[in-house]
Amino acid sequence: MPRHDDELEDRERAANRYEEELGAPCPWGFRHLRIHDLRHNFGRRVRAAGWSNEDRKDLLGHKNGEITTHYSRVEIDHLSEVEASITRPISYNSPTLRAVGNV
Repeated sequence: MPRHDDELEDRERAANRYEEELGAPCPWGFRHLRIHDLRHNFGRRVRAAGWSNEDRKDLLGHKNGEITTHYSRVEIDHLSEVEASITRPISYNSPTLRAVGNV
């Protein structure tokens, strides 16, 4: 597995070659993004879309579910929504609570 410094050096070398051969500035994404970054982005997006861990694991080609969790970290906005949904004041007028209260 290449070291992070080697990956940066490879991307820099590729970006410089791009500029030399095409005579134009290298796009930011070509210089800074890796294909691997797109895997993480995909994992986070399918998790946010509500796909199961099993489906994400299959789509990412993982045998180990722990790796899938690493690739599909939850977005902080989602965690905030989940927290808000369980800390809202309870309405005692809900049909469920009325039925339980009548027993």
